[in-house]
Amino acid sequence: DLELPSIEKVGHNFFQENKILENLSMPRLKTTRNNFLYYNNQMKKLTLESLVKSGDGFMQTNTNLLEINLPVVQEMGQQSLENVEDIKTASFPELRVTNFNFMHNARKLESLYVPKLITMGSYSLTYAQKLSELYAPELREVSSGCLYDNKELTNLDLPNVEVIKDDVLIFNYKLRSINTPKLHALAPSSLNSVERLDYLNAPMLHDNRLSKKVY
Repeated sequence: DLELPSIEKVGHNFFQENKILENLSMPRLKTTRNNFLYYNNQMKKLTLESLVKSGDGFMQTNTNLLEINLPVVQEMGQQSLENVEDIKTASFPELRVTNFNFMHNARKLESLYVPKLITMGSYSLTYAQKLSELYAPELREVSSGCLYDNKELTNLDLPNVEVIKDDVLIFNYKLRSINTPKLHALAPSSLNSVERLDYLNAPMLHDNRLSKKVY
């Protein structure tokens, strides 16, 4: 166990590949640079009460992590939680921005609660194959590949999304309905192989018909 009660900012590679650290307390930490806890495979739970912004590779490849609590974080860098394979639920109540590969390959993730998220970076949730619940009511833009190959997602309710880019929903085989009343830009490839989709609410799109042209 390690307690660092006064530190507010850390530089690159601070705890990179520290493979024996199990518990960490840094209650005043506000920002991290890249690879803060990269490849710390003994850590199963992390709480950082004051963290506002993380650098790239924040907890990348922490394959045994089961719980993470970041109650005030607003932006997370590239690959922040990539390959965090065992976590089942995640909540980031103040998160506004995710970047490239945010939770890529979170294969056991079932639900994600991000009520203030505005921008989802490319490939943020690729291969989160058990994701069945995504709560992101303020999301405006979904970047390329964000929800690629999410096999359990059945309903997608994104009331404020305006733009969905390339390859976002490819291989979402169970997806049945999409509610995007403010959507005005949908990349042609985004709905490829969404075989069960039978409802799309997107009144601001020029072509709102479910047909081969849409796919």
